[in-house]
Order: sequence, then C-alpha cells, then structure tokens
Amino acid sequence: MEQDSLKRLLIITGTPGTGKSTLAKLLIEQLGLLHLDLYELIESDKKLSSEYNKEKDCYDLDMDKVEELVKLRLEENPGQVMVLDSHVAHHLSSKIICGAIIVRCSDLKELESRLLARNYSANKVKENLDSEIFDVCYDESLELSVETLTFDSAGGLDESSVVSLVEEMLLSMNLF
Repeated sequence: MEQDSLKRLLIITGTPGTGKSTLAKLLIEQLGLLHLDLYELIESDKKLSSEYNKEKDCYDLDMDKVEELVKLRLEENPGQVMVLDSHVAHHLSSKIICGAIIVRCSDLKELESRLLARNYSANKVKENLDSEIFDVCYDESLELSVETLTFDSAGGLDESSVVSLVEEMLLSMNLF
C-alpha cells in the first residue's frame, strides 16, 4: 500500500489528565472520525506491552509494534481518518500522522485534581505535573513536523471552536 495513503492518523497527545480522551470522543461524535483505542489494541495484542514498570506505575510499550498495528488498522479502513489519543501518540512516525492535537492544562491545580481523582500515586502525580510544566509532550510533538493544533483544557474547552478548527485543519489536507 502506498505510504501517503496511510497518512490519515490524527493524534491527540498531552500529559495524562489534560482531556485527550474527552476531546477524542467529541471529534468522533461531531466529525464522524474513527477511534483507534490504544488500550483496546494493547488488550488485543499483549506483545505491544513489554513489561510492567514499577517505578513509573505503568506498562512499557514497544512503539515499533504499536506502529505496525496502527498501520494495519489504517490499511483496514481505507480513506478514513482515524484518531488515536494517548500521551505517547507523538512517538509514532510522522509517515502515518496527518496532524497532531496537543492538549494542555495551564491550571496545574486543576490537573493535579484530575490526576488524584484517578488515584494516581504521589510520585505519578508529580511526574505528570513536571511533564506538563516542562512541556514534554508539546516539545516532542513539534518534532513530528506535522500540522499541529494546541488547546488548553483548563476551565474546559469551547467545543464548537475546537471542532471547527479541527474540521478546518482536515479540510486543508483534503482529508474531510
């Protein structure tokens, strides 16, 4: 399959708790995009996750294997834009990514509350707050050199504006 025909993955990335999944659901409902659920992929193929990282309190992913499975899903859905929301989505190759949405939360107290509501350990909360403070996902996403939108979820998102901007971005790429 021609490589450009696979360049239909819209990633939504950002620190955990910033609202990536909420935004993905909105775009899927409003724009009719297909959802590529990373957690579902991991459940369907345990080889994507190498081992449990006790220090980080999460599973380590083999991103090469994740990318191969994402490519397979893109091939199975020709012509469809697919959305993948994950704090590691920006580690996929720009060869399959048509655009990136970075979700941030400038209100660190709000972000901390969201993470604590998920029962994250104190270390995991600190690690994720540090990631947000130092713009880790943002900076790494810019290295992809794909069209990028950034939204701040502090206080909530203006849903109609967000949907319009994403639709405009996809239209400019002739993907919508």
